[in-house]
Amino acid sequence: MPALMMGNRELRNVPADFDTPIGETWAGWFRPAELREIPCGACAASGWSPTARWLQSTFWGHNVGDGHGWRDRLTQQDVDHLADRGAFRVRCGWSLPTARNPQGRAHWLYLRPTADEVNEATRSRAGWDHPLRLDSSAEYRLTVFRCGLLGASVTCGVCDGEGCSWRDAEHKAAWEAWDPQPPTGDHIQLWQTVSEGGPVSPVFPDDAAGRRDLARWMVANDTSIHRNLTEEDWLRVMGAEFFATEVGSGELVIPGAGAKPNAENLELGTESQVAAPRQEGKTDGE
Repeated sequence: MPALMMGNRELRNVPADFDTPIGETWAGWFRPAELREIPCGACAASGWSPTARWLQSTFWGHNVGDGHGWRDRLTQQDVDHLADRGAFRVRCGWSLPTARNPQGRAHWLYLRPTADEVNEATRSRAGWDHPLRLDSSAEYRLTVFRCGLLGASVTCGVCDGEGCSWRDAEHKAAWEAWDPQPPTGDHIQLWQTVSEGGPVSPVFPDDAAGRRDLARWMVANDTSIHRNLTEEDWLRVMGAEFFATEVGSGELVIPGAGAKPNAENLELGTESQVAAPRQEGKTDGE
């Protein structure tokens, strides 16, 4: 199964006079100033306790003199904590397609490495596909775990982990109720989904001719990772729920009905565990 890069374009219906500039995020996504929360000064709006902030900020070594932090100095307790939560795994097979899973299913073998093995993988700058590579979820889990070992609170005592506060109950209610939606209309436009979202094409009529013109415009003007798509490819993208491009060739891939993207490894399929890790629960403090 080739590695796939999930597509980051979506077709939207917009008014004919929709005027957000191409390449800019739609301003309506940003909360109005009068509704914005008040950042917590005690935790620098992080929601972390002082101990958790120190652990989190030193994990990767960005704020440590030697530039290493403690990411490559994990104890066996740390590594076992991550392994219990399925942090280390390698794909060991791919099942045949079925009616429910037209792209087949990935099968995973979950690993229980030693601390020395994980630390060495970190020091050697293991690639993104290395089964012992640490990511941001490891940083979060180990920050919470070590706070527990130290008997320290995880969340800020001032804002109770919110990272912010509100002027009053009415302000908070308005903040929670705020739900921005771009205006809709009888024309079409392609948007990027990398950020909050914004247009990457002009507005075209929502008919066969308009879609063809939009596809031609994308072929002539798109400079993103999808720049190799053809006019016919773009027409297919406009009718798909989601799509992907093959890493290397840039070839378009549109999964069959029922398939879902695996966002973690950017390959299509649903996970099937070979040696299932212990399920996480609220008692873990995560």
